[in-house]
Amino acid sequence: MFSRIEQLDGARVTRFTGEKCDTWLIFDYREFEFGMHDRGASIQFTVNADDCPEVLLNDVLHHFSEFLSPDMSD
Repeated sequence: MFSRIEQLDGARVTRFTGEKCDTWLIFDYREFEFGMHDRGASIQFTVNADDCPEVLLNDVLHHFSEFLSPDMSD
């Protein structure tokens, strides 16, 4: 997952916590902080600000679309 974040131009991992089936990756991307929470069966994305532009959210979701369920990757 780290290498996939590094492939997102300008993204930088800032924190990582992990246990067997519960992992958090926090990364900065274009002045916003994003989180990826991997629970083994699903991945949840979060962003630190309500004013994050939708185009930026879509860029992040598209970049990680291979990890999303089919209904989330559109």
